[in-house]
Amino acid sequence: MTNINFRQYIELALRTEIKDYDLILERLNSITLRKLHGSCLYLEIEKLEQAIIKNDEINIIEELGDCAWYIAVLSDVFKIDLNFSGKITGTKDLTKIKQLSFDIADNIKKVIMYNKPLCEIKEFIEKIEDIYFLFNQEFGNLWQLGLEKNILKLQKRYGKKYTD
Repeated sequence: MTNINFRQYIELALRTEIKDYDLILERLNSITLRKLHGSCLYLEIEKLEQAIIKNDEINIIEELGDCAWYIAVLSDVFKIDLNFSGKITGTKDLTKIKQLSFDIADNIKKVIMYNKPLCEIKEFIEKIEDIYFLFNQEFGNLWQLGLEKNILKLQKRYGKKYTD
């Protein structure tokens, strides 16, 4: 193939786009919409990383709370009892957390776009448990603050719709 410009690339690439939206919706339904939160978790972790780079502790706590919300939904979907019993390092290292959440998001994408099977439920559960453990280990008290601040934010945002 000779050199192509991006306009030509777009034309060629769009030949592979799935245009059967009913098929996409069918695949979405096959994984249940609540499992899509696995993809959203990765996006929140990216936002957390930016807050860490800026050394913005208020935003770090905010993003930790948002990450916790997605982990909470996923733990409910997969019926995981999450408890932390480990040593807190407080290093704020997102390397392993990002890789695990990326793996979850990538698997969900493959189910929807390429009709691949959802990875083993046991593997999903282990990744969620590992993410939870690492958040506790790497962020310690900040993680706890994130949980508390997030609940306050949700109570304020949802008012009477929020129930204890």
